[in-house]
Amino acid sequence: MILLVWKRLRDSLSKKLEYLHKNFLFKLYYDFSRPNFFWTQDEIKRLRSNLEKYGKFMVLRLYPRNFLNKIDEFLSLHGEFFKRYMEIEELAKKQVEPVDLHRDLLQECIGLKPDRRSSYVALVEEQYQKIAQNIIAEHPQIVSEGKEFLEKIRKLDKQVFEELEDFLKSNNLRLEEEISSTRW
Repeated sequence: MILLVWKRLRDSLSKKLEYLHKNFLFKLYYDFSRPNFFWTQDEIKRLRSNLEKYGKFMVLRLYPRNFLNKIDEFLSLHGEFFKRYMEIEELAKKQVEPVDLHRDLLQECIGLKPDRRSSYVALVEEQYQKIAQNIIAEHPQIVSEGKEFLEKIRKLDKQVFEELEDFLKSNNLRLEEEISSTRW
């Protein structure tokens, strides 16, 4: 009798973990694996909320220990960084037409670009270098705070990603998207 109950509990636990993996854990893993996390905070916030809501089986949490706290810290740091970045962007809009604003080039010139280098015409790059120099000279506090928050975000992003990757591996959950096989 005890063996039968244990087997059913184990099967239920396994199904619940698969559900969490498919709907929340893998999506978080994917979001934290991307180098440009500027625009994913709303999705991460939604996934975090759902993981908290559905991520338990009886009294067991089916995600890494303190994982939700780390996501909260990440979102908080991201919010502080984004506030500074938006101030910098507003300062740049005063120097260039808002329609012509190249966000990624501005991020790169200021030193707040989290991912790969962009390629622009030399004249445009020169213009943004001047804009960046003006902003850095006039508002060094905002820029330095933005850089500090970005560095903290990068470290925490890496921690969360590695912790989630270890959790997925230790629970034999896939780290890549399944490719659905459809027949024509």
